[in-house]
Amino acid sequence: MRQELFNWGDRPPVHVLVGLADHEDPLFRLAACQGAWNELPDGARQRLLNDEDREVRLEAAEQVCPEDEERTAWLIGELDGSWRLSDVLRTGRLTRELAERLLAESDRRATIAGNPSLPPDLVARLAVDPDPAVRLVVSARPELSEADRAAIDHTVNAEARLGTLDWVWERREDADFLRQCARSAHTWLRRSAAAPQPARACRPTPSICSRGTPTSPSGCCSRSSTRRRRRSCSSTSTSTAPTAPSAC
Repeated sequence: MRQELFNWGDRPPVHVLVGLADHEDPLFRLAACQGAWNELPDGARQRLLNDEDREVRLEAAEQVCPEDEERTAWLIGELDGSWRLSDVLRTGRLTRELAERLLAESDRRATIAGNPSLPPDLVARLAVDPDPAVRLVVSARPELSEADRAAIDHTVNAEARLGTLDWVWERREDADFLRQCARSAHTWLRRSAAAPQPARACRPTPSICSRGTPTSPSGCCSRSSTRRRRRSCSSTSTSTAPTAPSAC
């Protein structure tokens, strides 16, 4: 089986990955989580969320955290110190209590600032944050109008390399929407609308030759391309530009 999957390269077909959800080898169950989550039946998803293998549980929880406050909180504790934590902070569903604590205790405000679950008053607070990277992320939130964006003090340096915004990438097949973004006064929206599809690179299915997961966020995503997610693989290069939200 390992050799058969190896012949597919880094991304076996989804129908192959679906059949691995109950495989005895946790590496294959992990591959099913990463590459075929949206196609798995509910029963298989529940088994993976409660899998005996920690890495499988983590990956399954990452797939559902945008809608699951409890698993988001669990992931934040489990991934403390890991580069994978940034993805959860960007997209995981946060309770108000947890969001308040994270904003007060951590230096990751720029990462949390784009989280879709933040209540409006916390978004408003971050819109006037002293850190320009935080304000920039807030200014690119999808629910804001052009007037709202213009009212936030933000700057995008010409040299800044910004990753494609999740919410723009997810609607990349909507030509009217992309034209609207392309006409925006906000540089990040215009760049996201112009992003070529080949520039997007999602994390590959884990190697069938070795156990484990990627250890560096450089040039790879932390979520499956079947989710939204949703995962950006690039980062910014200037002090005034935050790490870009991910989406694949």
